[in-house]
Amino acid sequence: MTTTRPDLAWVIGKLSQHLERPGPAHIVALKRLLRYLKGTKRLNMRFTPNQQELVGYVDANWGRETST
Repeated sequence: MTTTRPDLAWVIGKLSQHLERPGPAHIVALKRLLRYLKGTKRLNMRFTPNQQELVGYVDANWGRETST
């Protein structure tokens, strides 16, 4: 079983860019993230071996079709 939190990926990626020299705004953002984690610790996406159907969607023409 795998559990993931895609809602955290962007903010953690952004914060990790400033690990060497974090400024006051980064500390504020980190504290906000920690509060968010505390409030949402029971939320997750769970993938189990029983879920064998894989579905993918692709925009093959890179969004050039303007009629839809």
